[in-house]
Amino acid sequence: MLAAIEIRLAALVSDGLTARTHTRVIRTPAPAPAAGKGTVLVSVAGAQEDPSFQPDLLSIGQGDDKKAPVRRVVGVQLNAQIDLVVTPPTADEAGADAAHDLVMDDAATVIYALHQDEVMSGKAFVPADPDPGFDVHCFNFEKMTMDGASAAHLFFSGRADVWPAGSSQDGGKIVSIDSLIAPLPLRIEMDQPALLPGGTTAVRVPSFAPTRLASDGHRTPASLAVSVTSDVPIAQRGSIPDGSPGPETGLRIVPVSSPATVFSYRAPAANAGPARWEYIQVHLATADLRRGPLLGSAAVRIAGSA
Repeated sequence: MLAAIEIRLAALVSDGLTARTHTRVIRTPAPAPAAGKGTVLVSVAGAQEDPSFQPDLLSIGQGDDKKAPVRRVVGVQLNAQIDLVVTPPTADEAGADAAHDLVMDDAATVIYALHQDEVMSGKAFVPADPDPGFDVHCFNFEKMTMDGASAAHLFFSGRADVWPAGSSQDGGKIVSIDSLIAPLPLRIEMDQPALLPGGTTAVRVPSFAPTRLASDGHRTPASLAVSVTSDVPIAQRGSIPDGSPGPETGLRIVPVSSPATVFSYRAPAANAGPARWEYIQVHLATADLRRGPLLGSAAVRIAGSA
């Protein structure tokens, strides 16, 4: 993923420096170069979450109309750094000036090589591997600084999607789309929005289409995936006694009914601290009975003893 981006960036820098025969491109620190020689250290110096990234983003690769690879990716902002150094050819003022001129021109050559549409758009990063573990969307020069007379530092930023190489799956052909029309978030109501420890209340979720389209084309009963969230561990939270247990701890699967789906919430048996809030989250259950899209949530206040 990130290493593959760094390798590709080093290759692009090498291509741009072919006429600069006194220097060589490296990816890990090396001893000081010989007199009159230089090194160009290329590195992905950092990465952070892309604030524009949407969780569980799916990237659909190229493919025919029957099979297209689908993968889950993570969007990141990249920080790349290129460190250039030249050792003076002689230990005098003339040698220092020569090294200074060489490193300045080396830096300018790298900036020029990477400041082209193919690189800035990310297209130049695309390797021959159809599943490289990354997809660069943009790459831009930020600034240059000098460290003494014969060392320069170039800083770049970019955006990319990354994923474990080889994790793509054939998504198959979409043969139908199941639509569910409901205003979100659903208005979830409780008979008692405040409870004593151990108390119970009925929770009502407005009804919608009672069936869903299954992968085999047939319609199956729809269900809700209901859970309780709180500031305390799951064992100390309230629970949903109705429905059946889901594959995840604390998850209950409740069949959809009409005109409303009604289930119970039971407050925890004890609350030794001050009053606190718990939240009943209602998701549309997926075909494998896990949490699907969030439909809505409701808050309940649990009285405390403090």
